[in-house]
Order: sequence, then structure tokens, then C-alpha cells
Amino acid sequence: MDQITTLSQMADIVPPEAPVWWPTILLIVIGLLLISGGFIWKFRKNQPTTRSSQSQLEKIEKQWQTGELDDRLTAYWLASILRHHWNLPSLPATPPLMLTIDKQEWCKTVEQLNTLRYKNGTHQQITLDLFKTIKQWLKNSENLT
Repeated sequence: MDQITTLSQMADIVPPEAPVWWPTILLIVIGLLLISGGFIWKFRKNQPTTRSSQSQLEKIEKQWQTGELDDRLTAYWLASILRHHWNLPSLPATPPLMLTIDKQEWCKTVEQLNTLRYKNGTHQQITLDLFKTIKQWLKNSENLT
């Protein structure tokens, strides 16, 4: 047999089709985007909300100065800002470990806020110094992050 006859008797060899990679690549890209989005969301969620806390504080201060808020309600809002800013369930008697502030000043502020919030007929009033102190704490925590 000659070579031409042998080749004519052989079946045609059809190579397999090239694999289609785009669905796999698309799934990998979507997965990476979801994972990175989750990390970014978690990272941003754990960051202190300094700017929003400061803007809320300024808004409360203006409402207090114009008389829209009384001292008791203002004390509630100030305590709420401090708690939410540092993710505290309540205001502790001692400053949280993450804060590098004067312990006596923290105790004095917490006591003043608690007195205004929970005791009726108190003669204690909120002063601008309280707002200045809280503004400074928020500003200092912004510098730490």
C-alpha cells in the first residue's frame, strides 16, 4: 500500500473545540468584585463617623442656642452622639481605652449629661464649654484615624 491509499482510508481527525473561557473568567471577576466590595463595606462600617458626628453636634448646638432644644433633650442628643461615635452601648464612667482624653474631664462630662438626662428639677445647665469639649474629642479622634 502506498501512502496515499493509507491516508484515504483513515478517518478524518477532528480536533476538539477550544474551551470557552469567558463564563469562567466572568464568574471569577464577579466573585472578586463581591469579595472586595464586602471588605470595603466592612472596613467603612467600622470607621468612626467623625464628620457626621461633628455635623450633628453643630446642628444640636445651633438648636440649643436658638432655644429649639432644652437642656435635658440636648443632653440626650449629646450622649447619643458620644455613644454612636465610638460604638458604645452606654456612656461608661471611665473613658474607653481607645480615647486619649483626660479621665477627670470624661467623668465630669458623663456625670453632667446623666444628671441633666435623668434627674428632674436639676439646676445644672449645659454650657458652651461642654460643646467645646465634645468637639475637641471628636476632632482628636479624627486625627487618630
